[in-house]
Amino acid sequence: MTDQSVTIVSFNNSERTDALQTALSESAASCEVLSCEQWLSDAAKNGPSALLFYFGRGMPAPQDINKMRHMAAGQKWRAVFEGPRPTKLPKSLLLPPRYFLWPEDREELVDWVEAPGHSPKRAADFGLLGQSDLFQSATSTLTHFARCDAPLLLMGETGSGKSIAARVAHHLSPRASGRFVTLQCGRFTQELGHNQAGSLFAGAQVGTLFLNDLEDLDPVGQIELLNWLQAESQLVPPEDAPRIIAASRQDLSADCAGFRADLYYRLAVLTLRLPALKDRGDDVLHLAQHFVDKFARQSGTTSKPMSDAFRKALKAYDWPGNVRELENFMNRAWVLSRGSKIAVQDTGVPGIGAHTCCNDGVRPYHETREATLRAFETVYLEKLMHVSGGNVTRAAELAGTERRSLGRMLKRNAMQIPATP
Repeated sequence: MTDQSVTIVSFNNSERTDALQTALSESAASCEVLSCEQWLSDAAKNGPSALLFYFGRGMPAPQDINKMRHMAAGQKWRAVFEGPRPTKLPKSLLLPPRYFLWPEDREELVDWVEAPGHSPKRAADFGLLGQSDLFQSATSTLTHFARCDAPLLLMGETGSGKSIAARVAHHLSPRASGRFVTLQCGRFTQELGHNQAGSLFAGAQVGTLFLNDLEDLDPVGQIELLNWLQAESQLVPPEDAPRIIAASRQDLSADCAGFRADLYYRLAVLTLRLPALKDRGDDVLHLAQHFVDKFARQSGTTSKPMSDAFRKALKAYDWPGNVRELENFMNRAWVLSRGSKIAVQDTGVPGIGAHTCCNDGVRPYHETREATLRAFETVYLEKLMHVSGGNVTRAAELAGTERRSLGRMLKRNAMQIPATP
């Protein structure tokens, strides 16, 4: 919650501003919706800390652009659109200040409302936290790379912070006022088939286009992406073309079979590998306490420390899901903890859960074994379906089991099985 006030000026009197107002009311001290005429009549009053011009699914007319700039003189403002990404916008909206899409940019919009005058200058300001030498070296390199327009390839294990790093590279760059547009490579062929990929490239003009999960591209998808990037880049002036940042969980260097060398060299002008949490020393303890403090603030309660045994358990685990897994585990630990400290007795050890321990000692062998296997199966299936992009056939191949058998396991663990197209 911030002490900022927000005014939404609707240019089309749409009732769809209700959802936008509700979302921002949770973060702002106050949030009101006015028509353009109402705002003009109240222009003599003290302006809000944050001003949003809502155009809905329509395109602003030239007179609306002029009116908007006159109304926003001297104030922090953004334009908000809803629906498909606009393919053609006046350059005055692509340059500072930028615009938001609703609800796709909800997270960025809320962040802007909570701190409309704040310009983060460090990776830590975006949640990329760590004190180890290995991690500090990576963030220092990332900050340096943010200053140029060369394509950047980020590599690292699942949950190591690649998406956050991509946003850091965008927001610390001269393109920070432009849009940050994400394209999930696993859906690229589908986007291309529905003629939606072009609007993604256009929406990222003078901003950044983030190609996430490159390894999900099959050979045909790799050719299509390469041709698409070449074709789209020829349709805009070089100074307006988006910077390309890509991310992969795997090593895609030219000597690795299965990935086109020409596409790799186009995307990997600069490369940066984010270290795994297991290689970051005491960062796991600092991050764990950071997450506890965050959950305490969110719930309006007092934070608590971690017991020595719990800290040792955190350090002993290798965290295959990295920071994302740690945050989820600490969220459960915060909820389950009953004492003055977060302890193993309440939460169990990472990767197993609270099944092997109880307040009175050790549970019966068979009960513990079954509970531990269930916990392992759930964690394994979650990671398997994430790596396979939700494709059950591919997941079964990776797991070395039959598709029907994997389907039964997914049902047993109450996981949704994607419908077969």
